[in-house]
Amino acid sequence: MGCAAGFFLDEARRAGWQVRGVEVSAFAAGHARRDLGLDVVQGTFPAVALPEEKVDMVTFFNVLEHLPAPREVEARLRELVPPGGLVVVETWDWQSKVARRLGMEWHQYDPRYVPSYFDRPSLLALFPPPAWRLERYESAAKWIS
Repeated sequence: MGCAAGFFLDEARRAGWQVRGVEVSAFAAGHARRDLGLDVVQGTFPAVALPEEKVDMVTFFNVLEHLPAPREVEARLRELVPPGGLVVVETWDWQSKVARRLGMEWHQYDPRYVPSYFDRPSLLALFPPPAWRLERYESAAKWIS
């Protein structure tokens, strides 16, 4: 969800996946549809209308923190993703050394656009067992110039 211009979806499709995306930006969704020939709906998750079918995987690459109601997102994911399916979440860790050190100067701190901040405990609380099983959690450094 939040597939931007569709580059990841395009790569997944090339790898043999059947793909569908949701993107809030009309410009980016249009590019994904027009230039890459992808099935992309313009809107916000979970409000956007999607076919009532199960999916094997949903990705949130720096999207979940921007959505105003994470509990509604999780509830909708329970409807979309069957047991054994994957929800992949990439998000900034507000408890990282960098975020704690920089505080309000942290480049991702902006409550106007980021209503929710996550760390491992809060993600586990949002996606609790037994409904969800954590497969992997890791930190990755990202340089932003």
